[in-house]
Amino acid sequence: MIKLSSRLKLMADQIEQNETMADIGTDHGFLPMYLIDKAVCQKVILADVSKGSLEKAKSNVKALIEKRANEGKVLTSDSFDFRLGDGISVLDEGEADTIVIAGMGGVLISEILERGLSVAHAAKRLVLQPRNGQAKLRFWLLRHGFMIEKELLVREGKFLCEIITAVSKIGYPLLVPEEELPAPASALCYEIPESLLENGAIAEEYMKRRIAMKETILKELSKTKTLPEAMLLERQEKIFREIAYCRELLAKCKPLSDVNEKNREEC
Repeated sequence: MIKLSSRLKLMADQIEQNETMADIGTDHGFLPMYLIDKAVCQKVILADVSKGSLEKAKSNVKALIEKRANEGKVLTSDSFDFRLGDGISVLDEGEADTIVIAGMGGVLISEILERGLSVAHAAKRLVLQPRNGQAKLRFWLLRHGFMIEKELLVREGKFLCEIITAVSKIGYPLLVPEEELPAPASALCYEIPESLLENGAIAEEYMKRRIAMKETILKELSKTKTLPEAMLLERQEKIFREIAYCRELLAKCKPLSDVNEKNREEC
């Protein structure tokens, strides 16, 4: 069985049985290989702008098929559809139930989606894992007619990664006026949404890390001699507000036991 990292495994868990999944920027192809091997998907689309990366994925798929054949299990190459191209331009509308874009910056992910907006809206679900620029991605999604359905946190090495699941709103407008959204793009509710608190103990760790990071920035600012005093005070006040916001969320964090109890009640 293919062993995925915790990050990829959590993304795999967002794919429903018998869906067609498109992995944009597939690289090694491990996520779609896992979904076929586990019989979650009957077909996967592996797309990458890099010919070298796509060839690497093809080689990995070939090795998997041969290995399973030696074990008496049949996997067919027809289940894997390889496509060389930029972003979701390789997809037709409605061709993929779930579109996965992971391991890129949030701005780049939003640009990829905007270049193929009709394809993105035709999918049942987007599973997005931005490495940075999460606030800009969340704002872009809401502005372009998507609803953020789920926010997840997962540990990968020393990092805590965010996974955003979004769905298209029925009858979405082409562009939601910015003033109709709950807050401006720079607001903390996009950088650190309260919905992250549903992740239990890891959310508590996440908030503590954010507070520590902002406190470090505050200390470094206090040492600077180059900024005008008015600008320095403005930046310090902004960070104080951010720390206060994070502390408010930290106080609301649910212990992991409470989250598990809630999940048991829902099952």
